[in-house]
Amino acid sequence: MWKKKERKNKALVLIDFENLMISWQEVKPAEFSPETGFNRAIKEITAAIGEIVGVFVFLPPDRAMVWGKDLYRFGFDIVSCPRI
Repeated sequence: MWKKKERKNKALVLIDFENLMISWQEVKPAEFSPETGFNRAIKEITAAIGEIVGVFVFLPPDRAMVWGKDLYRFGFDIVSCPRI
């Protein structure tokens, strides 16, 4: 007969980098690195929801100049947004 196709959840992750930076400054332990934090978050989202189809990071151009290479290396898409 007909076999019911298993649905797989997919997630699109949107990151407001400026808010993350504020949070990191408030609670950042000495041994914390952004790469460790991003890796842990991506693993938890994948385990809880399913496949991540894309990660978009929204940040101002000056932060993109500083963090862009690392974010690109993580496989994230960078969206440059001016500060208002």
